[in-house]
Amino acid sequence: DTSQSEDTRLKHAIKASALFRESDYPFGLAYALAVSARLAIQCGQMNIAAQCLAESLETCEEAGDQLGRTFALIGLGNLAFTQNDYDESLRLLGISLDIAEEMDSIERTLVSLLYMGIAETYSGRFRQAQHILERCVRSTEEQGLKAWQAMSLYCLGFSLLHLGEYDHAIKCCQVALSFAEKTKDWEIVSLSIMLPAAVSLANRDFRSALRGFEDAARVPGSIRTAWLIAGEGLGQVGRGMALLKTGRLNAAKSSFTTLLQHAVSAHRLDQLLYAIAGISTLLAETGDEMRALELYSLAARHPFVGNSCWFEDVFGQYIEKPSTVSPDCRMPKTIDKGEDYDLWEVAEKLVNRLH
Repeated sequence: DTSQSEDTRLKHAIKASALFRESDYPFGLAYALAVSARLAIQCGQMNIAAQCLAESLETCEEAGDQLGRTFALIGLGNLAFTQNDYDESLRLLGISLDIAEEMDSIERTLVSLLYMGIAETYSGRFRQAQHILERCVRSTEEQGLKAWQAMSLYCLGFSLLHLGEYDHAIKCCQVALSFAEKTKDWEIVSLSIMLPAAVSLANRDFRSALRGFEDAARVPGSIRTAWLIAGEGLGQVGRGMALLKTGRLNAAKSSFTTLLQHAVSAHRLDQLLYAIAGISTLLAETGDEMRALELYSLAARHPFVGNSCWFEDVFGQYIEKPSTVSPDCRMPKTIDKGEDYDLWEVAEKLVNRLH
């Protein structure tokens, strides 16, 4: 019952799991556990989600339910993704893909491929992500699955954004937007408006970028899918960057600080990297070049930032590089010994400083 709160629905799903367990009905139990896990993730109850998914996978394996195994494996991949373990997410999704292809299950194959492409993107392996997502787009076209096609095209555009292939990325989002508007998928509508705004940032058209991010924010509904939640980070940091470059420094600082606080409280690595990139540029803009370099270099150690043409075009170009810093200046310790610094520890200190 979607009219009820997620906490209430989670309690009902867990109760249903208990009833199926008592009645020794493995197929019902596996499904109820998978639903419980999905709701638990949405409620931020990761331990409950992990327990439900582990039991669901074990139940399916004992019952020989291969389709159920893919549900559990995809759920575990989703959980690993939300915990920033992209390699483990890819491993689990790869197993799901093998099973789905062996069963000739089109839907499970598409889900596995799509989520693998997204995980590859956040791992900073943008070209691998492009190849996977292009395969996903072709499959959705062949099957005439417009809703899946919209999501696949947006995700492909997102990987192309980081490869610096901006025109191709915009074309993908234009098609995704047309499909998403027809199916009323407001999540993809918002993201498909947002991505061209991100391209405008790279092209230094800051006023157009600001309009685009604000238009995306006005789309009804909210971004709820765990795999696409980074769109919130892109929108927040993009709007902040556009504000900064149009002279509204205080508003930009507020945008970056809000994103940083959310990233720390939710322990979202993708949002943290966006926030640190934005704050680094803010520091450079206000004359604190050494601290800006220190922070951005720390973020760039992660491949999602370090391998991205878009991050360099939007943020990195405004950060003083070591070769341009006066030889009389002592380089920040993080440039030489970044491994001594914990990214989350730095983020928490930043929250206190900015507050």
